[in-house]
Amino acid sequence: KPMGVDWKVGVAILLSFAAREVFVSSLAMVYQVSDPSLTTIASINKLAVFSDTGTVIGLILFFIVAMQCGATVGVLKKEMGNIKWPSLILVAYMLIAYALSMIANALM
Repeated sequence: KPMGVDWKVGVAILLSFAAREVFVSSLAMVYQVSDPSLTTIASINKLAVFSDTGTVIGLILFFIVAMQCGATVGVLKKEMGNIKWPSLILVAYMLIAYALSMIANALM
């Protein structure tokens, strides 16, 4: 709720850790969208927001800032030789992204 979206978006965010492209199809499955013409990001975002906020700015900011890709973490681990820095980077970017999305939602 602090980001302005419901729990279903949280599930889609977790599923999109495989790749960012999975986010829209995850939302379509979670919201049970059966019409293929409604599986665009614009139409699904209308379903994802709470009615009292009416904006997806927080969600957009989250995806701009968050390092949310399992492959990226894997490459960082391989290049750096351990999991310490990739884990720190992953957590730090997620926290920054979450804070920015909460601030943006509060200001809207």
